[in-house]
Amino acid sequence: MDVQQVIYLLSCGLSSNNQERTSSEKALSALQNQPNYCVALLQIAGNNEVPEQYRQIAAIMFKRHTQSHWIAEQDDEARGEITEVGESYTNDADRTWVRTHIVDALTYTPSRVQSQLGVGFKNIARLEWPNAWPELLPQILNNLVSKDALKTHGALLAVRLLARNYQYIPQVKRRIPLENLVNTTFPIVLQLLQSLSQLQTEAAGHMILLILKCFWSSSNFGMPTHLAGESVMVQWMTEMLKLLEAPIPPGEPADEDMRKDFVWWKCKRWVVKIFDRLFNRYGETKQLPTKDGRDFSRQFLKLYAPRLLETSMRILFSMKNGNYLPSRIQYSCLSFVNHAVRNQVMYPMLKPHVDALFKEVLFPLVCFSNADMELWNDDPEEYLRKEFDIEEDFYSPKSAASLIIIDLGRNRGKNHLNPMMSFVGMSMMRYLQATEKERNPQEKDGCMAVIGELEDKLRITPSYQSQLENLIIQHIYPEFTSPHPWLRAKACWIFGKYYKMEWSNSDNFKTGLRQVLTCIRDPELPVRVRAVMALQFLIQNPVSTEEIRNILPQLLEEIFKIMGEIDNDELVVTLRTIIDHFSEEMGPYSLGLCQKLSQIFIKICNENNDEDDSAITALECLGAIQTILEAISGRPELYPPIEEVLYPLLQVTLQPDLADFFEEGVKIITFITYFSNEISPRMWSLFPVLHDRFQECSDFIQDILNPLDNYISRSTETFLTAGPYLPMVSEMYKKLILNTDESESNCLDACKLIEAVILNCRGRVDQFIEPYCQIALARLVKAKKDNLRCLLIGIVVNSIYYNPAFTLDIMNRNNWTQQFFTVWFQHIPKLPRTHDKKLTILTLLSLMTMTENIPEVVRVASIQMLETAILTCHDLLRHKQIIAEAEEEDDDFEDNDPTDQELDDTQPIQDEEPTGVQELTGEDDDFDDWDDDEFEEDEEVTTPLDNFDETAMLLEFVKRVQRENFALYDSVLKKNGAVITRLNELEARKCVCEAHKIET
Repeated sequence: MDVQQVIYLLSCGLSSNNQERTSSEKALSALQNQPNYCVALLQIAGNNEVPEQYRQIAAIMFKRHTQSHWIAEQDDEARGEITEVGESYTNDADRTWVRTHIVDALTYTPSRVQSQLGVGFKNIARLEWPNAWPELLPQILNNLVSKDALKTHGALLAVRLLARNYQYIPQVKRRIPLENLVNTTFPIVLQLLQSLSQLQTEAAGHMILLILKCFWSSSNFGMPTHLAGESVMVQWMTEMLKLLEAPIPPGEPADEDMRKDFVWWKCKRWVVKIFDRLFNRYGETKQLPTKDGRDFSRQFLKLYAPRLLETSMRILFSMKNGNYLPSRIQYSCLSFVNHAVRNQVMYPMLKPHVDALFKEVLFPLVCFSNADMELWNDDPEEYLRKEFDIEEDFYSPKSAASLIIIDLGRNRGKNHLNPMMSFVGMSMMRYLQATEKERNPQEKDGCMAVIGELEDKLRITPSYQSQLENLIIQHIYPEFTSPHPWLRAKACWIFGKYYKMEWSNSDNFKTGLRQVLTCIRDPELPVRVRAVMALQFLIQNPVSTEEIRNILPQLLEEIFKIMGEIDNDELVVTLRTIIDHFSEEMGPYSLGLCQKLSQIFIKICNENNDEDDSAITALECLGAIQTILEAISGRPELYPPIEEVLYPLLQVTLQPDLADFFEEGVKIITFITYFSNEISPRMWSLFPVLHDRFQECSDFIQDILNPLDNYISRSTETFLTAGPYLPMVSEMYKKLILNTDESESNCLDACKLIEAVILNCRGRVDQFIEPYCQIALARLVKAKKDNLRCLLIGIVVNSIYYNPAFTLDIMNRNNWTQQFFTVWFQHIPKLPRTHDKKLTILTLLSLMTMTENIPEVVRVASIQMLETAILTCHDLLRHKQIIAEAEEEDDDFEDNDPTDQELDDTQPIQDEEPTGVQELTGEDDDFDDWDDDEFEEDEEVTTPLDNFDETAMLLEFVKRVQRENFALYDSVLKKNGAVITRLNELEARKCVCEAHKIET
């Protein structure tokens, strides 16, 4: 392959001429299946004489080629698949050349090119190393000990990339190559770390940073045997502690944004990140499942954790002197301290220092900072975004400090709750007694933050319960009118936090509620948002209902005004809460609410905003609309104008490029097609769109099943006569059932869909019955799980119920009858749903009551049919009774929350989730044995069968048999004690069900 030609094509790809770019893309696409293509790309990426921009494009294309065309030698299936679609996989000669040269290419390329080649190297190594690439490790070892710094750096990068392939693999057997890598390279890597630590150059810093990342990736899901050895780990810990404690070398930028990215600060950040994860993984010895893990845990807690805690505390206390400390390092140090709070070994060491830690570190961190104030004033929308951004929260020192305060108060409260609250109380009294100029509003914000975070503990602690009402009135209520807007916002937040509190005087609660409602009109956007969010909780207090009802129209209007200013999903959640709470009163407001929510949703979609918070807000808008539709479900006359308003929104949600909103949009269609008096032509126009989306992705059947069922069952005449709707549904059924690559879950939905057709179109779809049965029986042979087998059998059973004589004639002509009846009766005891059992009983009755042209199979099997009908009916009634009794049980119970219990100094705090045990064992990683054969009842599904009382019909039939066919009656009942017992119980159970008001 001509390398110069490839370079030329790459240069054309950067042309401003659209025709040139398109032509080069097509030419490069044609080359990717040619021999030497990936070789040429790697040659270009590694050639220092080629302009860097072309090298970078070549590296990106090389990376993509390794993702799509680099197939493992032994993977014949994958090779076959890529050949089938007209493409070729990388040939052996090219693979050999690339494996030989890629480490050198990694070594001598600029960082932007190197990062792309690194992904390609990792992709290849994942498939080839160690079995097909045994020469890789010796090459890395040679470069590690080289005098050439670039080779050493390249070798370290290769080690990191190899380790990353195993970073998230917990199974021990699959980590054997990683063990070999660590055993072979880490002794040299440790020596490099020890020698580089003596240097203070940026180049040394970058190599140290790479070494720390190698350690991180290698130990992510378990400590390699080499590193777990005490003599080795002591050396690693010593070197990392030196790095953490050493002063920053010269060359640190003055600009804070650049300062945190200075390589030596990055090294410190990775050190504390490693320490934090080690504590998280190995801090609780008893939780570790393996002996090796428990041995290392004891080693960690005895030899390393005390020193690491001491260092973390010293770093945190250094901030009080104004020393700079990047937020990520603050976060990891605080996280380490929080582990110590929870740990029975480390907490006694931490305990004497907690008071100072709270006053000098934690409390200042939770106060409203100067940076917060600057962002509030300059960009209140960005302030709110950061305030509610989960990712920001994850690395926020303020959040980490809050978590420690919560744990100290909730779980170590015996020792620390009173000192913390004493400090907060004294601070608030000073604030109350001081003049406005003497007050420190940021400190008051911190006091309010602590009181809010400790709400669940203070509210249940007897010594504080009686004081809380007065505390809120005296210290929180005044801040609703504070000149400092962040204090007004904090007052709304804290009042909302205490919504569960018992008030001795309901008027006091009303006073606070009115203040929150006033803040909804505050001039500051963050205050208004916090006030609305507080209502989400305050509305749950019964006292608030009448207050809010009196201003409901105005309140809804104000909330929509705020929603027009900022995309915030919590605002929509509050709106949904209000709608749900006042559902019976939503009628007059429903149209306006839907219109405004639709406008907000479409506005977000038109802005093409890729930010997650906007997408979440849009989804919440769709959820709020669903809540409104549910609230007015008993008022079908309200649906037509709402449908008209929502139609543009529904069109947007069904667009192929907005798949994230498809499911929620379909739910709205389901509401409208179910609760409206009739399905309008406008809604029918969406039927083909749903079909088109299914054609693009068959998994959408799970979403569109319910609205399709509504179309079929609630507007049957239109479905059958007004368009190609029946052929569309039949095509979907055929596509899903006959494609054995389809998931069985999708096939279940296909069966339910065609069942709706057969049941609702009785006598109208004769020409489809034979193909429906033929398709079901063809798949039945290949179906593996009982739930799918039962529903496939159900298609034929539905067809028999549809018209017994007609369907049995079809079955006889195709020689299906005898075999089907055998399989059917075998599966009746396995029927999963109430509906299936009911259908079986009614179908058996329809067969047994045939009067003309009675098939031989019915004559022969009449005894078995009657026995089966009685036993199935008994089982069905028992099932209904169990469900009814379960629904009558009181689900309320006392929640014995372990977080409400005090712990002594030697008790560990149990995490809500296990810390690292499952990750280390990998026991939950393999889902091959997952049993998904259970099949749940369809919720709130109605069918034409609901109109029949199968128990009464069966009992009446048995009486008729006793009168008219005593021989059959005698064969079934007199000679079968089990059946007669079940029959006698049917009447009794029917009475029980009627007592429980169960439909039989």
